[in-house]
Amino acid sequence: MKNKVSFIKLFLRLFFIQALWNFEGLQNAGFLFVIFPALKKIYPDKEKRKEILLRHIDFFNTQPYMAGLIVGLVAKLEEDNNEGRPVSGEEINSVKKNMAGPLAAMGDAFFWGSFRPLAAIIATALIFLALKTPLGISPILAPVFFVVFYNVVNIPFRYWGIVVSYKMSAKIIGKVASINFQRIVNVLRIISALILLAVMIFYVVSYSQSISRALIFVLVLGFTILWSCIRWPITALFYLTIIAGLFLSRTFQ
Repeated sequence: MKNKVSFIKLFLRLFFIQALWNFEGLQNAGFLFVIFPALKKIYPDKEKRKEILLRHIDFFNTQPYMAGLIVGLVAKLEEDNNEGRPVSGEEINSVKKNMAGPLAAMGDAFFWGSFRPLAAIIATALIFLALKTPLGISPILAPVFFVVFYNVVNIPFRYWGIVVSYKMSAKIIGKVASINFQRIVNVLRIISALILLAVMIFYVVSYSQSISRALIFVLVLGFTILWSCIRWPITALFYLTIIAGLFLSRTFQ
């Protein structure tokens, strides 16, 4: 496992971790497919390797981008086990299963719940800029930006996860636990909300035929966001919005 070719093999196979997804073990066969080159190198004896493979066919499920952290760690622990260090097969399986759940929650919240929406919102903003500003930006760049921006983060992260977990071994557990993922997620969501607000204001100002209506939209939107930050009862906001709408419709009819 000490040459880069081994890491690259695991990295490329990691893209197919869900290709063998099944209702009984979820990603168990996929995980076995990913880590097989490492186990083949660590356990050259076929009978011994068969025993290890059967041990890893148990239930497994995690966020696919985060799976590299488990793959690298398991490869390192299996290597330690084969070399006579005090690591049992049961301990390896326990570490594997105990990491899967927390990493799934972190990966879902960060990549799918925060980073992907941020990439989509920025791509949407590029479409409006392309259509309504003389910057010479083509709208086709928006989906291209989304694909590049999103993958330039998650793809290197998969390879990095394998390498760093292998090198740090069991220390990676404490390292991951020390990262404040929720704070990172909150920051991304705030940035997404601000960009979305800017896009909505830009849309209304650009397409509205009435300045007064655009101003009303901006004020109501800003008031709604402020209200949500104060966290007053949503029922009160609902009725207040109705009253404000009736008043504004009478004023600007």
